[in-house]
Amino acid sequence: MSVEDLLCYVDASWASGAQCKSTTGVALCWQGFVLLCLSRTQPNMALSSCESELQALVTGATESMMVVQLCKELEVPCRLWLCSDSKSSLAVCRKRGLGRMKHLAIRQLWIQESLREGAFQTMKVHTDENPADVLTKPLAKEKFRQLGLCEPTVTEDEVMLSVIVGDVPDAPRCPVCDGGEMVLDVSRRGVCTCLLYTSDAADEE
Repeated sequence: MSVEDLLCYVDASWASGAQCKSTTGVALCWQGFVLLCLSRTQPNMALSSCESELQALVTGATESMMVVQLCKELEVPCRLWLCSDSKSSLAVCRKRGLGRMKHLAIRQLWIQESLREGAFQTMKVHTDENPADVLTKPLAKEKFRQLGLCEPTVTEDEVMLSVIVGDVPDAPRCPVCDGGEMVLDVSRRGVCTCLLYTSDAADEE
């Protein structure tokens, strides 16, 4: 049986919430499906963006363990990946001890031991490919389009393509050119091949 990859994307927005507390975003995905997602204000004030990202990694790891244990009970081999766009927090996970971050609690350093024991692996991802980014702060609609979380805006080229590649059975005739058949584009509007007349598809139905 092949090993299934569980991808846990994490992100943090440093000092973005009330009282300058950071926000954690976690999205656990399996084969393109989201099994778990959360957006949570961190309980403690982080002194740096690295610390807030590290806290997000800890939250993502602990929340994902439930799914890992469920897979074990179902005898489904799985491998957990913690995916973050923060190089510094991933570097802290691979180290031993506190280093310069002597104020960290034992809870944050638990992730170092778990990584050495093979409970999960880490992966660096680009910010534009991290779906957890939308769970930490308000973003423009273009960001959602890049992640495939909303429908793209219909462009003139897409309308032309829909006219060329497909027809709708029993489509109404165009009253302008009295020739071309109306077809439906991705915006659900009837478009003639002459592109001079449009009618709402809902009205035609």
